[in-house]
Amino acid sequence: MPEQIFVGREKYIQTFREILSAPVGNPYILNLRGSGGMGKTKILERIVEICEKEELPNTGIIDFYNYELNSQISALELHIINKLANKRESMSFFNYQKMRQEFHNKRDAIRRQKLKEQFILDLTQWSQRKAGLIGSKRGVFIFDTFENIKNNIVGQRVINDWLPILNSSIVILSGRQKEGELEFPTDIANAVIDKVVETFTEDEAKKYLSSHDVWQAIVGDGMIEKCFEVTELRPLRLALSVDWLIQNNTGDVTPTNLFGREKEEFEYELVVGLEDVTKRPESVIIPYMAHLPRPFDVKLLEFLNLPVFTGYSSEALFANLSKLSFVKHTRDARGRDFYWFQDELRELYHKYIFKQSNRVNEIRIESSQKMLEFYDLQIKQASDVRDAQRYQARRLHHEIYLNHTEGIAHYRKLFQEARQSDEIGFTSMLIEAVRGLMDSFLDEEQIFSFRIDEARWLRDIGNAKLAQKRGFELLDQYERIPQARMHIYNALGGSTERLGDLNKALEFYTKSLELSKELGQMERLCLEEMNIGEVNRVMGKIKTAVENFDLAYEHGMKYNTADIVTVAKASSELGYTYALAGQPEIGLDYCNGAIDIVEGKDEYRSTYARFKVVRGSIYIMLFNYQKSKQDIEDAIDIYSQKNYLSHHALAQAYFELAFTQWLESDEIDDSTLQNTALQNFEISISFARDYNQQILHRALNQVSNIYWKKGNKTLAHKTNFESYRLAKEHNDIQYTIDSLSAMAEFDYGDNKYDKLLEYAQELENDFETKGYEYPLFYGRMKRILAEVAFDQGDYDNATNYYKVGLYQISKHRGHATIYDLRYELIRFENRLHSILTTDSLKICQQLKKYWIQQEEDRLNSKLISWVTRLINRFTFQTEN
Repeated sequence: MPEQIFVGREKYIQTFREILSAPVGNPYILNLRGSGGMGKTKILERIVEICEKEELPNTGIIDFYNYELNSQISALELHIINKLANKRESMSFFNYQKMRQEFHNKRDAIRRQKLKEQFILDLTQWSQRKAGLIGSKRGVFIFDTFENIKNNIVGQRVINDWLPILNSSIVILSGRQKEGELEFPTDIANAVIDKVVETFTEDEAKKYLSSHDVWQAIVGDGMIEKCFEVTELRPLRLALSVDWLIQNNTGDVTPTNLFGREKEEFEYELVVGLEDVTKRPESVIIPYMAHLPRPFDVKLLEFLNLPVFTGYSSEALFANLSKLSFVKHTRDARGRDFYWFQDELRELYHKYIFKQSNRVNEIRIESSQKMLEFYDLQIKQASDVRDAQRYQARRLHHEIYLNHTEGIAHYRKLFQEARQSDEIGFTSMLIEAVRGLMDSFLDEEQIFSFRIDEARWLRDIGNAKLAQKRGFELLDQYERIPQARMHIYNALGGSTERLGDLNKALEFYTKSLELSKELGQMERLCLEEMNIGEVNRVMGKIKTAVENFDLAYEHGMKYNTADIVTVAKASSELGYTYALAGQPEIGLDYCNGAIDIVEGKDEYRSTYARFKVVRGSIYIMLFNYQKSKQDIEDAIDIYSQKNYLSHHALAQAYFELAFTQWLESDEIDDSTLQNTALQNFEISISFARDYNQQILHRALNQVSNIYWKKGNKTLAHKTNFESYRLAKEHNDIQYTIDSLSAMAEFDYGDNKYDKLLEYAQELENDFETKGYEYPLFYGRMKRILAEVAFDQGDYDNATNYYKVGLYQISKHRGHATIYDLRYELIRFENRLHSILTTDSLKICQQLKKYWIQQEEDRLNSKLISWVTRLINRFTFQTEN
């Protein structure tokens, strides 16, 4: 029944008031965390009351149990706007709402992303205006059930993008998140006040119970201590006990009957009579609400066609439900009301009722069958692929309940396909859908498979540290089962690779490969060799990576002919790696083979697009910019289509398109094409911030080069440093090295020499001496130091740096190999012509002596022929 009192939670309200009264710049985020049934929502309700009474602009309680709000950023944006932009502020969020109308008239991925960015801009201005104007009030943002979004795209948007810009407002996050589970950005970590919402103290429990008529009966029966024992002082259980005693107020129902038993008997008694405690007709809905995880609304109630008694409308029935202590309620942006069971009571219902009542289980089966029809209809009516995926994920709950084996098999198929297509948002939905059923319906083998999926998913969403922790936990649990260890080592390889410990990742992948062979799992060899090849490629060991991918392709053709996507991927990766090894013609053949395998097959349309992007990258290395752009633009068209929409893939594709345009513009000195490249890099960055963090720092790195070329040196420095920071944070070896090298290039270009040795030492100590093979960047760093020494007249040191640096650059393969070497040699040759001929001759003679001592290869021969030509010239000039 509705609670009219508020006791035992005053200290949390006091914390809110302290934040409210503190100046802007002090901690402004209140993280209320605790298990279910502790009264967190009751605290939020009181905070809303305070806000309304004191006319503080607020969002009301935004509960992420709501399926739309916890999975659709646009729905959350609209909900917040409807709460904040009242009649007195009709112009608030005007730009966003105008852009939203334009988006509805013409939907596409770029407009969708710009809409999200405009929301952040409008939200920032609203928050600052509220805090800055005389007589204004700080805004209050209140989020409940935050654990439902902590690992998905909506949660990442709120934590990483919204919280930092809301520093002029107050934000409350309430949920079951554990200590340290929410990873706040570094710049706001100190702005968070962490408060655990715990059980009542005995004094608080007495104060709560004494405010109800049943208190005297409890005291009279001598049941106070026993009440505290069986309820464990949990607020919801105390509230249910009060409801139970009030509604069953007969001579046979006493505090002794309720509390004078063991804890499990007490819990059973609470829920077994729940329908009797609840007034009819709403009691009819209780078993349905306990079974269905989806919040109830009028639409769902009418679809299920539940028995509603004469004289009661659906609205009146729900209004009565909202008064119950164990039912939660929210209203969405369109004014629709939703109701659902409090989670702790749902758990008790599953524990005691569903396992014993055939009548209730018949209801469960019937309602799940109806829900399959309900979601089939929703999928059919979905506005785009994202909506359809949401309904597919929710449908899984009922598929698995009705048929565990077939339901899990369908989940596995959807999950694997989503990962292959880089659909991180969809994999998140699938994981969440199955997690809640794990203990109830999955057998040990299925639970293990799900835990492996979860570890891989955690790595995919950027939480590699937690993924690795889960992997080690599984390794301890399944230490003696080789089949399990094979999968665990594979998952550990992925998380450890993402954490930047590449040698350890190779060790894990190799162990998985060896176990696959021992267990006769030959169809896994292709996958494992590809994983090993990828690590070697990241380490810059391109020749070894070619061997790995060659083996992967061989295994695929032998053992995976039924799995054409795996074979095609092996062929594509082999082609790309051959191109990086300086053999793009061979690479093109293998990539064409991959495209041929999947071309024309609608179910592999996204995979086909991914291979087109790869081929576009190979065309860059062949200096065929037109074909490169055509392939990548074709892929973008596919990724932008309703049925194949992938923001993750669009971030990658726009990056590759911009990179092609940037290289071409630099080669032909076309400023218009350069600006187009910059625009497409910005589109890539926009998508990457939300959906593909691995691309973000790469795009920033390239953008910094364009800024430098345009003469905007300050912005170039700033952007490149951000790239460096993010690359280190995400353990991207190549782009950490690239950005570090660019720092040196930019500083040298600005005649700032004080940090050059520091950059060089970091590059050498952290990467070069550890076996990462990136000769282009190591060589460029030494060339910079050589030029500094050269400018200072220290030709001996300059020669030592030049001879190693130019040799390393000559060993570079991949993008713009010939251009880079030619550019470096022309640059050096011009310097040699600026000093005495005798000094130039001496330098060239020392270079040739060093280069002849190195192993012979094609590019090294070019170095020797080049320097021989200069020696001849300088000798002739000296003698004449």
